[in-house]
This record gives sequence, structure tokens and C-alpha cells, in this order.
Amino acid sequence: MDNLPEVILVSNAKCIDGTPVSFDCFLKAVCITEMKNHTCVIKCGDWEQEINLDQIREYV
Repeated sequence: MDNLPEVILVSNAKCIDGTPVSFDCFLKAVCITEMKNHTCVIKCGDWEQEINLDQIREYV
């Protein structure tokens, strides 16, 4: 897991299944562990979930 890109999520980010992203994950950059066509898998501590790319506010 070297050099994973980090991103900041939009403040109301939701996972692709519609569940809200964990509140703790809005307070810091989260790592992208896998990129897909229109989605990516993010990891925040032990929490890992797939989100749409439009849920990313900025890359850090």
C-alpha cells in the first residue's frame, strides 16, 4: 500500500449503495485503494467503501 493517492471528500459524500460516508472520514484525507471507471474504493482507518468519483472534492 505504498503511495496511495489521498483525497478530500465532499461534505455530504455517500457510498455507491447510498449510505453516508463515516463522519470521521470528512475530517482528514482518505486513501484511494482502487480506481475504476466511474468509482473508486477509499480507505479510512478500518473502514473501506466504494464511492462515485463525483464525491471527491480535491486530491491532496
